[in-house]
Amino acid sequence: MAFRVYWTSVPLETRGSFPLVSGSFHPNARIPPTPMGVAHRTAIVLAERDRSRRIARERRRMVCKHRSGMGRMYTSGVPKGRRKGSWVGHRHHAVSRPVADSQNQATRANKRKHPSKPEESLERGQWVKLICGASFEDVVSIRALATVYALAGVDCIDCAADQAVVQAVQEGIAAAAPVAIEWGRSVPDPWIMVSVNDGNDPHFRKAVVKPDAECPVDCSRPCEAVCPAAAFQFKESSAGTAAQVAEERCYGCGRCMPVCPHGLLEEEWYRRSPAQIAGLLQGVDAIEIHTRHGHLEEFRRLWEELAPALRNLKLVAVSAPRLGTNTAEELAKYHACMLPPTRGALLWQLDGRPMSGDIGRGTTQAVVRLASDVVATRGELPGYLQLAGGTNSQTRRAAEEAGLLLRAESEEPFVHGVAFGGIARKLLSSVLEELEAKSSVAPAHIEQHPLILQRALDLADGLVAPWKNVSTEATNK
Repeated sequence: MAFRVYWTSVPLETRGSFPLVSGSFHPNARIPPTPMGVAHRTAIVLAERDRSRRIARERRRMVCKHRSGMGRMYTSGVPKGRRKGSWVGHRHHAVSRPVADSQNQATRANKRKHPSKPEESLERGQWVKLICGASFEDVVSIRALATVYALAGVDCIDCAADQAVVQAVQEGIAAAAPVAIEWGRSVPDPWIMVSVNDGNDPHFRKAVVKPDAECPVDCSRPCEAVCPAAAFQFKESSAGTAAQVAEERCYGCGRCMPVCPHGLLEEEWYRRSPAQIAGLLQGVDAIEIHTRHGHLEEFRRLWEELAPALRNLKLVAVSAPRLGTNTAEELAKYHACMLPPTRGALLWQLDGRPMSGDIGRGTTQAVVRLASDVVATRGELPGYLQLAGGTNSQTRRAAEEAGLLLRAESEEPFVHGVAFGGIARKLLSSVLEELEAKSSVAPAHIEQHPLILQRALDLADGLVAPWKNVSTEATNK
């Protein structure tokens, strides 16, 4: 390396205190005093500075090449934030870097790493699942939810057993990958799970307006006020008000039916055939079978019909509320029906108070009590335990106070994770409404609006990070 020597009038008191700018030396290394004095040290510093500038120019050249034409794969001279071998596509398919100063600060603050494999999360008790809704089929919202919560680090995304819905989840996860690279996060790879039922279950129903029913003009519409999915639509006419429930948005919470003052609403149950389910399982990683007290025979029949398709899944989950007086004993009976056994992991979803996490903080107490009972009586019941039904931002604290998470580091946790449904959707509802307002002809994708995406991600991080043992305060510095 040729040194460019500059003579300066640097005071001799600073001898030995110049940090190196870059190079192969330790970043905190100091140049020791030498007989050549200040001039020698200055020459080394300036040579290192020139080298740093050449590297910076090369990085800018490679980025400009990417933005001006076809994509390329980085094999050498990897810019900061990229990984060797990572592919950067055409500029129209790439994610634009945020230009606002405030957003740049926020993205730099989000350089956090989560466990990369869902199996590891289960073992560590850090499993987090997003529940889109077993009956929620609004593919535009589902795609956005999948993008945001995949970036937040969830291990699994649970959705309806519908091909269009599964495709929306896949697209959302794929859209999150370039954003993760751009923003310095781990590239997400959550499992995709579909939910099915063995009989009538609240998660698999829709609210419908009775035939020929019309809502009176002077009705206060309490159904619209309590609906968490904004599924009600009204059309005014001279004869009255025609009410309609958007089928793709209703996920069966049932809050509207008891509050309708005119009794115009009823519920519609549904169940997909085993043949439909088996065909869909080829493109997903996991399945969740919802059951209830007294459904043991129905569960056995469904398992036998699906057994060939379940064999290669990574995870099989069974979701159940409290089953009689001893839930753990009842779950053991369900486990005995699982023949032949699957190769993947087994998870029991303890459904405390279904579809209620967005109502208030206290809803989480039901699942904590249920989990405490199952832990105390589970005996030899195999499988992981996961909290669901009424879960929210208070669930982790409540579980810790109940002693469900406090185990020695060398031991397996009592409860291995949590699933968020209603609260996860509610947190992003205003963001999704803002995104919807920006769509004119075609639906707007959230990754195309970095400022909106950043706000959504901040909200999702607050829900997911505590279960990943990652401080949210650290990301905001």
